[in-house]
Amino acid sequence: MILSGALLVGFFILGQINFLIFHSLGEMLSIAIAWSVFTLSWNTQKIVRNDNLLLLGIAYLSVGLMDSLHMLAYRGLGVYSPEFAANYATQLWIASRLVETLSLLLFASSFRRHLNPWYLLSGYAGITTGLLMSIFYWRIFPTCYIEGYGLTPFKVGAEYFIVLALISTVIIIHKNRNLLDRKVYLLM
Repeated sequence: MILSGALLVGFFILGQINFLIFHSLGEMLSIAIAWSVFTLSWNTQKIVRNDNLLLLGIAYLSVGLMDSLHMLAYRGLGVYSPEFAANYATQLWIASRLVETLSLLLFASSFRRHLNPWYLLSGYAGITTGLLMSIFYWRIFPTCYIEGYGLTPFKVGAEYFIVLALISTVIIIHKNRNLLDRKVYLLM
């Protein structure tokens, strides 16, 4: 408990001194967690026998990849051209949150269904590739940030959609709580 508190205080102080390092470390932590969820769910699929957990694991592999690119796109790191960096970072964040949120909604809606892991992996690879191509290559993903203007209506609307989808997920999980182990339900 003391270590957690010290870590939080340290992160707060670091955020005041150098926001770029603070943001990068926070993103790296979330990426490590996302990829750990994938690794755990993939390597325990024969033991756990819960295809929904594998769905979340594969989804978080995709989310972790897009979050990595988001972190690299962040203004000040110099990986992307400065005129595109802020929009790329925001687009990648929205794309990642949309995949995460819709995956959580799919997870809540597909209890007790058999899901083929290779189809899931292929599907998420296709979705992730399509989103990344729409941002970097085709440049058809809606603009999320305009220099001198700020966040676009699409970005704001997408965030409201994400919140509504997450609320729907909680409601569906609550309605299907009898299909979950009580401890799992309480943790969720």
